[in-house]
Amino acid sequence: MFRPIREFMARKKCFDPVTSRDIEGVKIIDLKLRLGQPYVFQHSGTCEHLLIFHDLRLMERTDIQELERYPLVVYEKKGDVRCASCKRGYAAFVVEECERLPSPYMLFCDPCFREFFFLHGHKIGRFRAHPYMPINRFTIL
Repeated sequence: MFRPIREFMARKKCFDPVTSRDIEGVKIIDLKLRLGQPYVFQHSGTCEHLLIFHDLRLMERTDIQELERYPLVVYEKKGDVRCASCKRGYAAFVVEECERLPSPYMLFCDPCFREFFFLHGHKIGRFRAHPYMPINRFTIL
């Protein structure tokens, strides 16, 4: 986690001690969470996302029972982030570590991503791509 954030949290008594660990293979059920406590999810080395769990409840009979259907998106507003290439489509992928791009990372809509980075279904050049998850989405884990 970013050093200034850790130092800030260490100075404030309202935060638990800060720890860091690899979450590969970890499920939500494996975590010991505190409601209202901020957590930072970091991926790709430097991309950080603040997570706060505000509510928790047990599954009810009226909920979707097939666990493989979760996480369940219950609300999603079209993202405000547009494609770096066409400026019309909404961002669907974050692309990084690509020498063909003018920036360390850029956002692309699905059609532009496939057009620019693939030829006849085969990857062109070296790059890393991840699905872009807009923050204007409400998801049930």
